[in-house]
Amino acid sequence: MGNWSDVFIIQDLDVARFAAKAASELSLHEENGRKMVLAGALKPLIDMAKSGDAYCETEAVAALANLAMGEDNQKQFMKEGGMAAIEVMTLSKNPRVQHNAKRLISRLRLAKMRTAARFAGQMATQQKELARKREAMGYMGGD
Repeated sequence: MGNWSDVFIIQDLDVARFAAKAASELSLHEENGRKMVLAGALKPLIDMAKSGDAYCETEAVAALANLAMGEDNQKQFMKEGGMAAIEVMTLSKNPRVQHNAKRLISRLRLAKMRTAARFAGQMATQQKELARKREAMGYMGGD
């Protein structure tokens, strides 16, 4: 896959719309989304989501929401100014853009909750392991 920033530097509005639609469709599949992010698709999609063209904005935000399914993609999204873009998107006059921006926010929040739950699980496992080791060593002190 080539450099996505080159793909989205488009002067022709019809071509931009087709590119946005293609990105939206391709991003539905997690492996494609991963490759798209690695190839640099986030920043151009973020820019397109703020372009002022209702169709391009709708498709770009849909692509971003699809890309936000992966945890690594979310980290990259944040690094590339995604939260500022979401703020702009939630204020859009386009109801579909607003809806997809809210969906994107929900996915980002859900990912944070999953990360916190995973961390809590790891901490609980480590604590159990430590307690098991203490018990095996005959440690009788209080905590």
